[in-house]
Amino acid sequence: MKTWSLKELYKRLDWAAGGLDAKQLDALDGKAYNELLLQKAEHMFSNGRYSTYTEMSLEMYIDPEVETALHDLSQIAELTADERIKLSFYQDLKSFCFPLFRQKSIDLTQAPFCFSQGSFNIMNKELRGFLYETSYVHLAAVLCDALINGYWQDAELKDTIVQNRLSDALSFGFHFKEGDEEKKRKELDELIDQIFTTENHLEVGKRLGLTPQAQAIYDMTDTFICKEYYYSQVDFAKEMDLWLQKNWNDEEPHELLVKELDACAQRHDVTFVDKSSTITYMLYDLLGMRMFPDSEYDDVDDEFLEDDF
Repeated sequence: MKTWSLKELYKRLDWAAGGLDAKQLDALDGKAYNELLLQKAEHMFSNGRYSTYTEMSLEMYIDPEVETALHDLSQIAELTADERIKLSFYQDLKSFCFPLFRQKSIDLTQAPFCFSQGSFNIMNKELRGFLYETSYVHLAAVLCDALINGYWQDAELKDTIVQNRLSDALSFGFHFKEGDEEKKRKELDELIDQIFTTENHLEVGKRLGLTPQAQAIYDMTDTFICKEYYYSQVDFAKEMDLWLQKNWNDEEPHELLVKELDACAQRHDVTFVDKSSTITYMLYDLLGMRMFPDSEYDDVDDEFLEDDF
C-alpha cells in the first residue's frame, strides 16, 4: 500500500483547485470564504465530475490512508505558515467536493451553502434556487448528478422508468466541453426542470395512493414519465399491484403475468404504448427475473459485477 505524503496531497489539491493566495485567503470573512469554496469547486469540476482534475485529487480519498495523511499533525507541522493556511481551505474543499465526486448527497446546512434546510432533494427551495441562479454551471451539473444518483440508490423506489429517464436527461453532455455559456445554462435548466418534474410526478403518485410497486407499474405501462395521471391507469396499476402481491412468485411462468396484464388492462380500458417493453420492464426490472439461466451467470467473473460508484 502506498504511503501518501501530505506534501503530495497538498500539491495535487493546489493544482486541481487552480491555486490560492494565502494572504488573501487569510483575510476573507465567512461569506467570502464560502464563495471561494464554491468558486474552487466549480474549477475542480470544470471538465465534468470525473476528469483529470478530480482523478488526480479527489479519487485518492477512496483509500482511507489518504484521508489520514491529510490530517497528519506531524506532517502539517512541517509546512510553512502559508501552506498551512491553504491546506485548511483544501481540507474544507475536499470535504465538500468528495461526496459529490462519488455522486453522494451532502448536508446543505454546512459550508459552503449554509442553507436553513439540509435535505438534499430538488424540492428544497434553497437548493433549487441555487441550481437555477448560479453561474457555477459545472458545479450545478455535478449536484444534479448526485440528485439523480439518489433515485438509483433509493431502496424503496422500484421504478426504472424514472431512473433511466433521469439518467438519459443527464447524458445531454453535462461535461459541458462545448457550447457557449447561454447554451450551457439552457441545458442545465432543462435538466433541473426534468428532475423537479419527476419528483413532483412521484409525489403526486403517492398522494393518489400508489405504492412504490404500483407507481412502477403505472410508469412501465407508459414506458415514459407522463406529466398527467389518468384515473383508469391509476386503478389498473393498483389492481395489478395487489394481484402481484397475492399471486406472483419467482417460480411462476411469465405467461401468467401477461395473461393477467391483458385482462386487467381490458377491465380498465388501458392501452399500452409498447406492450413488449412494458412486459420486459415488469419481468426483469420490477420482478427481478433473470434473462438467462443461473448456470450462465455462474461463469461471470465477480469483478465485473462490482461497482465502486
